[in-house]
Amino acid sequence: MQTIKEDAFRLFVADIKHILGVLGILPDAVLFFHADAEAMRLSPSQAEALVSALVAAVGPQVTLVMPTLTAREGRPRPPFNPLTSPSDCGIISETFRQLPGAVRSHHVTYSAAALGPQAQALTKGHRLATGRPSIWGESTFGDTSPWYQMYAQDAWCLCVGVPWPENVWKPFIQSRYVELHQGLTKHTPYPPLDMERVGQILEAEGVAQRFSLGGAPAIAFRSETAVNRVLRLLDDAPERVLPEERTSFHVWLQSVERIKRGERLQAGLAKFVITPPLDIPRWDARPFRGVYSDLYVRAVTLTTGSTTLAIALCDLLGLTRRYVLKVREIVARRHGLVPDHVMVCCTHSHETPDTVGAGFWDDTYMDMLVRRVADAISLAYSARQPARVGIGRGEARGLARSRRLKMRDGQVFTVRNGMPSTWRVDPALIESEGPIDPDLTILRLESLGGRPIGGLSNYACHPSVALLSPNISGDFLGHSMALMEKIVHGPFLCTNGAHANIDPTGFMPVWGPRDDQMAERLGMLFGGQLLTEWARTDVTDQAILGGWCREVTLPVKDEFIRFMSSPQRLSEEFAQAQTHQPDVAEILRDRVVHTEVQVLRINDLFLVGMPGEVFVEVALTLKRRYAGSRVCVLSEANDYVGYLPTEAAMAEGGYEVGEHLFARLAAETEQITLGAACEGIERLMALQ
Repeated sequence: MQTIKEDAFRLFVADIKHILGVLGILPDAVLFFHADAEAMRLSPSQAEALVSALVAAVGPQVTLVMPTLTAREGRPRPPFNPLTSPSDCGIISETFRQLPGAVRSHHVTYSAAALGPQAQALTKGHRLATGRPSIWGESTFGDTSPWYQMYAQDAWCLCVGVPWPENVWKPFIQSRYVELHQGLTKHTPYPPLDMERVGQILEAEGVAQRFSLGGAPAIAFRSETAVNRVLRLLDDAPERVLPEERTSFHVWLQSVERIKRGERLQAGLAKFVITPPLDIPRWDARPFRGVYSDLYVRAVTLTTGSTTLAIALCDLLGLTRRYVLKVREIVARRHGLVPDHVMVCCTHSHETPDTVGAGFWDDTYMDMLVRRVADAISLAYSARQPARVGIGRGEARGLARSRRLKMRDGQVFTVRNGMPSTWRVDPALIESEGPIDPDLTILRLESLGGRPIGGLSNYACHPSVALLSPNISGDFLGHSMALMEKIVHGPFLCTNGAHANIDPTGFMPVWGPRDDQMAERLGMLFGGQLLTEWARTDVTDQAILGGWCREVTLPVKDEFIRFMSSPQRLSEEFAQAQTHQPDVAEILRDRVVHTEVQVLRINDLFLVGMPGEVFVEVALTLKRRYAGSRVCVLSEANDYVGYLPTEAAMAEGGYEVGEHLFARLAAETEQITLGAACEGIERLMALQ
């Protein structure tokens, strides 16, 4: 056995001296050595011989360093102790660290052991090292760590039986890259280096050299020279050293390129009061008695390069397209905004004036409203600043509930506050309750300094909590927005999702009380869920923006024409005499509705604007079809044409497709609007 060990010693000494001679390592140098005994097929005694041969061959003037990592995962281990914690790097490393005179740095995952004149200087400052980030904290590769000191000296590295993918210098390269690229974006990701490709390049360029030691392959390179070459490749030709499959790092690189071209995201927000005077009636002709909370238009604009998106949200039941087109015309004239990139939507709050063509609107107020909406967009555009955006999605629970119930006899009825007979139907007669969409989507905006500047949410639920109040208010969504704005210190837009058949009766009974205090209470409950998802949402510097819009023609039901032509039925529907507004008059004349479907893209978020009250099933269909992206439906967007029925709802019946002013459209509406939405999403998906 002794003879075998001695033979191995002599062989190792000869090979090591040959390599040292070729490399030209000087007596006062630092040599990093990493060998895998298993790959070299060494017995324990041969591994000891290799360590002894290495120490003898380099002499007392060269400082030897070996990795003594404890980074392996899988099982819990005792607290790190530099004297006793075994190295994960194998028997050669473990033998070396226990040599007389060898010292080990104090780091819980990435320690190193050293022997020689510089051993103390290399290892003593590891625990308190600072200077660059790593996944294990700043001390791992900080200025006084052995790793950075070896890098600063351009120390030679000799790796025996250790292939490039297992090279322990990879995390240092990643750490150095992040250090050099900090500040350009909020988070700089660690590059997922393909070390096999890295090694091929370094060897082809002569930065790394191949040798044989004890019959095993050995690779030698200088630390700073090799690390800096990889860093240059990451900057100049990242595709040469990254995996071929697309990663989040590739996405980050695209963001960096846009920023370098001056295409960093610019975001601006604003809001204006749009509360009407009290002498204007509600949309259903009922008089207002007071103002419980002001109504607002809130606006956000987002710009990258030559693309600007603008979204305005009004605390209103809806807004017909003729006024949306006027807003677009104004902001196009003022700022050159593309009309197809401007969305004007509403919360659908019921404690608001007539802005949907119900027959009671006030021309003076409508003119003021157009100016205020345009001014909000203009102010948001003028207030733009460099920003970061984050998109998150969770679930809001307890608030929303389907108001369409299917009975065992196949009939479907709508639970309505105004119809007490629907409140307490015998449960034995009910077969099922319709679906809801629990998704709560958040768009978070921050300044480059990390300060919140505002945001947007999307959730599907009828804001009809204060339905019976005689006061003006933004209902529960208005209170939720007010709450969020106290926290994020900027305008916050709570857009409404596909809510046509969704009521806020999860937290309260159908009968209420349907008053202002209940709306404020539910606003706080929903606001708490908003805040939770907001806090969970991180931001990114990536900003891909796009807009698309298409006009659609929707067929009108014959029943609607008959209803609107019957003075008796109109007198039954409204509290006072109703006159056909121009929008309704056009529908009666043309027997179709000319409107639009719009899609805006913000990174992987697709905002689908639809011109009325959308059934939740439509949103769920889109989300299933485009499950790899975040799709949100925004109801009451760019027009108000009443309920957008589904084919199933038309066949089943219920209030939403019954005989009234807001049930105008035929069953074909579903496929027309869905087809347009899919076209827009797929067009914008092509943007990179």
